[in-house]
This record gives sequence, C-alpha cells and structure tokens, in this order.
Amino acid sequence: MLKLLILATRPWSFSMTAISVTLGSIIALPSFQFHWGRYALVLVGAILVHAATNVLNDYFDFKHGVDVAGAPTTLYRRHPLVEGDLTPRVILGLSLTCYAVALVIGLYFVLSHGWVILLFAIIGGITSISYTAGPIQYKYHALGEVAVFFMWGPLMMTAAYFIQAQHWGAIVPVLLVSIPQGLWVSLVLLANNLKDIEYDGESAVTTLGTLLGREKTILLFISLVAIIYI
Repeated sequence: MLKLLILATRPWSFSMTAISVTLGSIIALPSFQFHWGRYALVLVGAILVHAATNVLNDYFDFKHGVDVAGAPTTLYRRHPLVEGDLTPRVILGLSLTCYAVALVIGLYFVLSHGWVILLFAIIGGITSISYTAGPIQYKYHALGEVAVFFMWGPLMMTAAYFIQAQHWGAIVPVLLVSIPQGLWVSLVLLANNLKDIEYDGESAVTTLGTLLGREKTILLFISLVAIIYI
C-alpha cells in the first residue's frame, strides 16, 4: 500500500521542484546568509503541492474518462486508479493530505515572513487545484504549459528567494533565471502532449499538441529549447 501511494505521487518528477526551489534559494545570496531550515521547509512544502497536483490530476483524468485502460499514460507508468489498486476515495484523500501538510508549512511562513507568502500560497494553490479540477480545468484547454512555466519558474523561484532573503534586492536575476527553468519544466509537459496528440484528440482534450499538430508542436519544442540557451 505504501509503495502504491508513493508511486501515485509520481516521485520521479520531484527533481523539477527541487531544482526550482534550490535555484530560487541560492541565487544572489552569499553563502553565509543561507538558511538550511527555511530551504528544507520550502522544499518539502513545494514537493507536497507538486505531489498533490499529480494525484489530483490522476483523480480527475480518471473521473472524466481520460485515463482508461490502454491510455498512453498507463503504458509507461503505474496508474493505481486505472489498474484498480487504489480507489478514487483513497487517491483523493492522499491529495488532500498532501495539501493539508503543505498548508501548515505555508501558514508557518505567513506568520514568520508576512502576508506576501499568503499571496504566493493562494496563487499557487488555485493554480495547482485548477489544473484539472473546478470550472477552469486549464489542462484541458491548452494552458497546461503556460501554467507550469509560471508555477515552476517565476512563482516558485521568487517565493523560495524571498523566504531566504526576506527582501527583493535580487529579484531581477531571480526572475531572469526563472525563465529558462520554467521553460525546461514546460517542455516536459509539451513532450508528453506531443506523444499523446492522437489520443488526446480522440478524448476531446485540447492541448498545444492537438491545436498545433505534430509538425508545429515539434517546431515549438525546438524553438523553446533554443530560447533557453539564448
């Protein structure tokens, strides 16, 4: 059961969150100003939100009939809901538990660092939940890459920086570095959408892949890689 719950969070994807939090925490900060405790709490909180987003995504994809037996996502990773190893109630409970623990960490930083952290938490929480839940469901409307760029780039990195520095003195270099980092994470999603173009089209899911077609999506992918290096 523990193994299934861990796999349901897609832990292999957490390296993206670790990189964003680490970059935001260390950039433009002298080594003697680095606070390991703050860094660890931010990292744990961000990973929990990432895990909750992944699990909630699986829950609603399953509920909406996007993830079924034979769907591309079931061919390259375990999918406890589709395979019947876990119930939707357990999956939803796992997601809510991750959100709850992350909320406690967020409240601690609100009390210690002020209302700015509350703003970060609200924006991040709404973006996370709305990925496949609620009336927005922007994953199904070709906005997934944009939201992922914003979350793993500017939002996560500036929040990590502010919690470390407690000022905005180096916000410009943080924002500049957040652009290539956010694009890298967006490319992961774009690659998945490129791979799933045919299936998403049949499932009535709108992604950049289904909107642009295979050739234009590949061109966009190459262009974003070039922008990162530039």
